[in-house]
Amino acid sequence: MLKLLAPAATLAAALVLVPATADAAPTCGGKAVTIDLNVTPGAAATAGDDVILGTPEVDTILGLGGNDTICAGEGDDHVFGGPGTDLLAGGTGADQVSGDEGDDLLDGGTGGDRVYGGSDAGADQLRGGSGNDVLWGGLGDDTVDGGIGEDEASYEGAPQGVIATLAEGRVVGGHGVDTVSSAEAYLGTGYSDTFYGSDRPERIDGAGGGDYLFSYGGDDVVAGGTGNDQIGGGDGADVLIGGPGDDGISGDQGIDLASYERATAGVFVNLGAGTAAAGGDGSDQLFSLEGVIGSAFGDQLYGSDSADRLYGRGGDDGVAGFGGDDLVDLGDGDDSANAGAGDDTVRGGAGDDSVSGYEGADRLHGGAGHDVLAGGVGNDVLVGEAGGDELAGADGNDSLTGGSGADSLLGGPGDDLVAPGAGEDDADGGSGTDVLSYADATAGVAVDLRRTSQATGGSGTDAFVRFERLTGSRYSDRLHGTNAANLLRGGAGNDRLYGLGGADRLYGEAGNDLLDGSTGTDTCSGGTGTNTLRSC
Repeated sequence: MLKLLAPAATLAAALVLVPATADAAPTCGGKAVTIDLNVTPGAAATAGDDVILGTPEVDTILGLGGNDTICAGEGDDHVFGGPGTDLLAGGTGADQVSGDEGDDLLDGGTGGDRVYGGSDAGADQLRGGSGNDVLWGGLGDDTVDGGIGEDEASYEGAPQGVIATLAEGRVVGGHGVDTVSSAEAYLGTGYSDTFYGSDRPERIDGAGGGDYLFSYGGDDVVAGGTGNDQIGGGDGADVLIGGPGDDGISGDQGIDLASYERATAGVFVNLGAGTAAAGGDGSDQLFSLEGVIGSAFGDQLYGSDSADRLYGRGGDDGVAGFGGDDLVDLGDGDDSANAGAGDDTVRGGAGDDSVSGYEGADRLHGGAGHDVLAGGVGNDVLVGEAGGDELAGADGNDSLTGGSGADSLLGGPGDDLVAPGAGEDDADGGSGTDVLSYADATAGVAVDLRRTSQATGGSGTDAFVRFERLTGSRYSDRLHGTNAANLLRGGAGNDRLYGLGGADRLYGEAGNDLLDGSTGTDTCSGGTGTNTLRSC
């Protein structure tokens, strides 16, 4: 029987291809080539011990009987060792390398390879090489080394379930006892598997059967597959996927999320109650989780009194954060969300969303579409972004930004900052001392607070009422107050500020500015630049 060595060392020494030179014939694994497909295309292997060299093209090489050594070379090759103790190297390209019977040494080489030890009980050594590889040891006590890249050790098709202790690199089952290293992903059997993770980031998929899957350290992705599974997170930020069946999903340390991205219909998840109806795929029990990822369909996602992360993804979702400082990402679709108590952040996506901040200092972003954002109690930040949006600040000192599109902005009670943005917008400061801001305009603006509707120049044609303060752009602006007390800020650029009546405060800031207080007891500050001050 072939002595098992570490695959990286064994294969590096055994499967070296030395091309032909003017003075020497090619060798494969230190052996003289007996069948060179570059010289004799299509030549068949014998029942004996062959040394076969492939071409730079796509080759299919069958070793047949004997202890064969095959260097496939370049191209996306198919290499089959056949019976015997074979040494097989895929070389460059996306290769399929299969040992078949015997104790084989298999190296995928560079590229994304599929390496299979064989269906017999041979003790095979498999190495993925560089690239994202999939490796099946098959039956027998195999040594599997993923090599460089994002590699998967697969037990699909095994005759019974496996028990995997990934920190020790040990997988035990009816197929044999495997030693696994440098694998980033694991695929279980169609039976009941048990996986214990390591302190490295890993992807574990139980496939079929009722599985017991537990991550450890690292940021892991753990999926139960079909069956009634028990899934546990570890110390990292884990994503836990129940799949079809009645699953138990438990978080631990870190930010752990239950994911229903693979669900075939909308889901109902209540983190506070610890339950999930998984869209026809079963009912799950949830423990110690910090958030949930919804499906591509219409979901109902409810948080808890703690800080939750709720991701709607696609479909028309309904989301409620309840208590805690929540992060809500609605995704695409016509969604509705009530962030609940706490200082929450809600992001809409494509679609017409309706979002309420309720209590706390919330940050609400509409995304694309016609969105309705209501801040509620607290000092809120509302951003409409793309589309024609409706923003209402309600109680508190709020900040409202329309973004692109024809927006409606209502500051409400409190001292609010309202930035209409691009498009033809309607803005109402509400009660309190409110600021109308054009700080983000793409050109200079001309704004007169005495008028209720006007073409501002750099930010579309806007209608506005009940503003006491006005901020210009970083370009050259012309700003007019009212007969009441106003505060005007020019920003950068060569600005003209006119206070008119009332006790006004005028700040030119950067640029060569003209400040005219007009009547009233006014305060004027030109800022940097060569400034002209009148009636101040």
